[in-house]
Amino acid sequence: MSVKREELVRDSLTLNLSRLYARVLELEEQIESGREDLLEGYYEALREFRESFREFVRTRLRSFAEETMETGIEYLAFVTEDGNALILEGDEGRVTAPVKGAIAEVHTHPGVCLPSPQDLRTAWHLLSKGMLVFSVYSTECYFSISVSGPFTEDDYVNLLKLSNEVKKARTVEEYLDVLKKTRFEGLQVELLPP
Repeated sequence: MSVKREELVRDSLTLNLSRLYARVLELEEQIESGREDLLEGYYEALREFRESFREFVRTRLRSFAEETMETGIEYLAFVTEDGNALILEGDEGRVTAPVKGAIAEVHTHPGVCLPSPQDLRTAWHLLSKGMLVFSVYSTECYFSISVSGPFTEDDYVNLLKLSNEVKKARTVEEYLDVLKKTRFEGLQVELLPP
């Protein structure tokens, strides 16, 4: 683990994320027991979660993204089921920490917010373990991969393939082309302004 500084956050945004996560789990359980009439509410809860986490990132991590741009030191933030968030300072060009129990994660990048192949392998692992959003934030953009429906085996395989394919990309344009060609059933990829 490469953490130098940490900041604990518990506010209305993180508590709302905790509430939405509990709602998603409740709806998943009911849908799995045959309540397909709840699918629309499930998709809506996932959308709300994704948007609320994006708001958390924009509100809480802007200054950290600016610092990353100036110094190259990356930051990691994650929200846990109980509504706490932890923001951790890493090293120049990398930040690692165990995020067991996290429901959403973001880390900063200097410059462009496109995830590295290693970032995508991490997303592959964390999303398959129940995390709802994996994202990268910079002063230039916000990139996220989030659960938007049932996470399928094809999603799992395609995310791993994406990780392998972006390794071959030599330019941002090539990277974006690979991204556009990758299809997911239960995941949504977004590349947005910061």
